[in-house]
Amino acid sequence: MTPQHFEVIDTRTIRPFKYPRLAHNGYLYHFHKKCTHHLRWKCNRVYSLKCPAVLRTNINYEQGHIVVDHEHVHGYDFIAIEALKTRINVVKQSSLFK
Repeated sequence: MTPQHFEVIDTRTIRPFKYPRLAHNGYLYHFHKKCTHHLRWKCNRVYSLKCPAVLRTNINYEQGHIVVDHEHVHGYDFIAIEALKTRINVVKQSSLFK
């Protein structure tokens, strides 16, 4: 099984969470919970659109394999991913960022 590529988006500049967001195949995921052998990430639209898609990575999420459980019930999140990156860049470039 070959490793699948995903993008780690560090959101600590805009939110004080321990885990970043993950972008994989045009969809955005946020951290859900830590299991014994893997981390579970829920689709970013789980609450607004009741999307059941779940991403599983190994404990060290920055390298390793990805498994996607369930299908998405919506289109790609390319706009949401770019908006998140833009928001992070604006905060980093602002004079209030320490």
